[in-house]
Amino acid sequence: MTKEEFDILQKRCAGLITQEEVDSVIKWKKSKAEIEKLLDNCLAQGNPDNNFEVYFWNTPSDLSKIEDEELNRKYLLIDGHFEHENIASGFQTYFNNSQENVNILIQAIENVPKHLEPDDFKYPFIRKCIYAIGAQPEPENFKGLNLLTKSSDIQIKELAFHQIEKRKKRGYWEKEK
Repeated sequence: MTKEEFDILQKRCAGLITQEEVDSVIKWKKSKAEIEKLLDNCLAQGNPDNNFEVYFWNTPSDLSKIEDEELNRKYLLIDGHFEHENIASGFQTYFNNSQENVNILIQAIENVPKHLEPDDFKYPFIRKCIYAIGAQPEPENFKGLNLLTKSSDIQIKELAFHQIEKRKKRGYWEKEK
């Protein structure tokens, strides 16, 4: 990737140009392996200037939804960048059809990234993960939330109970009542 191409991606990341403008300049698309290499190299260098965000969200690719989901799973669980909350939200709204995501989201709750460790940041992140668990397929979502109700962390336990009750009120898990 040239400096000019990276600058274009940075502008897209900042919302200064449209995707169409990116596509008019950058004619290539990266594979999953190439994107992983970019991201891993960025993290190995300490994520200078938050370049992870630029690469993760804006690198032109030919990824399938499954490959994209695999990248999101991987980088939700890796420290060293600041996109965990946005990735977690994606599991609620976009990547919400896989039972495997429940375990990934529980791992994210159990291993909160360092920059989100203060309570003011930790619990909003955990809340997003719990909402994302609720959005995954049944009955695994219920099993995952039920597991979290046994947490020694009172706030995690309360958030999980709240999500279970909210989903039951909406008519989910009728057979569980």
